[in-house]
Amino acid sequence: MAAIDTVLTAPERLRRPLIVADPKALTIPEMIAALRGGLGRRPGLIPVPLSLLETALRVAGRSETLPAACRLAGRRPVRHFRARLGADGDNAEGLAALARS
Repeated sequence: MAAIDTVLTAPERLRRPLIVADPKALTIPEMIAALRGGLGRRPGLIPVPLSLLETALRVAGRSETLPAACRLAGRRPVRHFRARLGADGDNAEGLAALARS
């Protein structure tokens, strides 16, 4: 909300892009678990060791997709865009509330 307020109350036109981020970035598995939790479901995620994931991608001839697979597996937080969904900055609770709505 603070980012929206900043843009709306700026005295003049902003001539640059703004990066909006929260203090704690959620990983994709955390996002999935929060959304499923909001629907009253268990996370439904299966942990896969990185070495097994890497081997499977190599055997399939898709080892170039390892960085994207690591993001999906939750090895790195999503950093492209994060919006504050929870009133107190708790994005997991905000996603759960979004799923319930």
